[in-house]
Amino acid sequence: MIVLREAAAADATALARLHARSWRGFYRGMMSDAWLDGDIDAERGAFWSNALASPVPGQAVIVAEAQGELAGFVHLHANHDAAWGSYVHALHVAATFQGRGIGARLMDAVGEWCERHGTRGGVWLWVLEPNAPARAFYERIGARNVERDVWEAPDGGRVPKFRYAWPSPQALRAGAGQAARTER
Repeated sequence: MIVLREAAAADATALARLHARSWRGFYRGMMSDAWLDGDIDAERGAFWSNALASPVPGQAVIVAEAQGELAGFVHLHANHDAAWGSYVHALHVAATFQGRGIGARLMDAVGEWCERHGTRGGVWLWVLEPNAPARAFYERIGARNVERDVWEAPDGGRVPKFRYAWPSPQALRAGAGQAARTER
């Protein structure tokens, strides 16, 4: 059974570990091996400790747990952009939990959070161009690829990225809810 809840400061270490593991698994070939094999656990640890200890207004971090184990998380900044709306900064699902609808459930939770908090506009995120599985997932849950840009990666590299967007939290919930029901 998967339980969704808002993250607490005590979740920082587990979030950092999953975030680093996910980057190492999915960003190989997009970022340098030297950087990915370095101490990104500490870098992500500092990021998550700060984000959860001193959250910025409009931030939401929702975790998915299975038997007390972190299965995934999503990080949202509400009303981040006047034109595009609320920004999903990160969505990661542990490899052992992929294919079970957890990503779709987390994205549905983003839409629900935005509805509950009365955010303005749509919901959007960046996806690295070479990350075909992530792009396919977002398309499956109703996002449109609306823009191409370049990510200045922390290792100093440049990676093409796409902006994926939903026109509203309701549109996100419709696509994510349908996917979550079919993937369970």
